[in-house]
Amino acid sequence: MSTIPFFDFHCDSLTKGGYKKLIKNDTMHWSLPRFIQGGGQLQVHAIFTPPEYKKGDATMFAMKYASEWQKFLEETNTTGVRSKEDLDEEGPFSILSLEDASPLAGNIEALNMFFDLGVRLITLVWSCDNEVGRGVIHGQGPAITKFGKNLIRKMNEKNVIVDLSHASDELFWEAVKTSSKPVVASHSNSRKFRNHPRNLTDDQIKEISNCDGIIGLVYVPNFVGDPPKGTQDEWDFELKGGAEMLAKHAAHIAEISKVETVVLGSDFDGTNSPVIAEVSKTQIMAEELKKVGFSDNDIEKIFYKNAKKFLLKNLP
Repeated sequence: MSTIPFFDFHCDSLTKGGYKKLIKNDTMHWSLPRFIQGGGQLQVHAIFTPPEYKKGDATMFAMKYASEWQKFLEETNTTGVRSKEDLDEEGPFSILSLEDASPLAGNIEALNMFFDLGVRLITLVWSCDNEVGRGVIHGQGPAITKFGKNLIRKMNEKNVIVDLSHASDELFWEAVKTSSKPVVASHSNSRKFRNHPRNLTDDQIKEISNCDGIIGLVYVPNFVGDPPKGTQDEWDFELKGGAEMLAKHAAHIAEISKVETVVLGSDFDGTNSPVIAEVSKTQIMAEELKKVGFSDNDIEKIFYKNAKKFLLKNLP
């Protein structure tokens, strides 16, 4: 099989290493030369704001990395995607996202500022509560706040994509009820195949599909399969046959919804031992998808056609 172009809806490499390491490094999962080598065309670069940053500190942290992203664009031939027309330009492409809306600090006007800085997708929460609502693992607060509802409506107005990875089940359903636009889960798998709260139930998968949203297959071992017996840390282990198992997640998602729902959402540099070792190895995923019955056309949809179609419909 020849190299298939791919779009990837989530990685943490921007905040892991800053713009210089995006341009060149040998230690992280992602760098621009290896992205291009592996067939990469578009990467969503997330600003992951650690939960210890609150209010103004979170805002300043995210602004710093929005500036780093701009420097990355300026020092490479990468096109920053702010509108659907930008996809007509020469690639490679990058989209800026916020992983956790905490940098908005509960201020709806801050969305305008981050929009001007280039943000086109916001993961509403990380795994903890924030001003929007309840996170999936450590959340205890209200499912969604008044600010959270207003934020989703404002994001819909500005065509900023609503991302429900990391949302608690309660926030998920409140968010889809509030949003008038398609939602995504940028980096989440099937809970049926790995019973972890960060993954999606069959009903959630169908809901995203029914609203013409997309789901990014995530390479984090803990969201692909159970930790091997004797594992001390559920977040730090290698998963034997992980890519093969991930392809089965894809097959299930496509079977209960449609193949057009499935995209890639690696979470490179947000985990220690991804089931695809690093970005230049992405074509391995095509081989595994073929083994579980996807056609060449289906694999092209998962690798880039679905994501491109979604962006052309939903970007400003």
